[in-house]
Amino acid sequence: MFTGIIGTTITAPTIKASSTLLYGNNINVATKISSIETSSNGKQNVLTYDDDLVINSIVVKPGFTKVNYTEAVDGEIRCDILTVADVNISTLIASKQNT
Repeated sequence: MFTGIIGTTITAPTIKASSTLLYGNNINVATKISSIETSSNGKQNVLTYDDDLVINSIVVKPGFTKVNYTEAVDGEIRCDILTVADVNISTLIASKQNT
C-alpha cells in the first residue's frame, strides 16, 4: 500500500486503486464525485428563449409571455410584480405612502 507524503504530488495519466481511493483528510473520491454529479443534475444545462431561467429561488419568465414588453437596459432589473416572502412590494410601498 502506498501512502502519500504530505507536500508531494503524484502525476499520472491514470491512477487506479484496488479498493478505495482517498484524498485530503480521508475523503473518498468516488463518494465525492457522486455527490458533485447529484448536485449538478438539478441545474439547467441548456437555456432557450421559451424557458424560465431559475436562479436559486428567483424565476425569470421569458419576455414573450407579456403583450407589452420593454427590454431592460444593462444593469437594470425590470418586473411587473416583485414579491418577497409572500409580500407584494408594490402593495407594501403603496400602504406606506398613505401613512
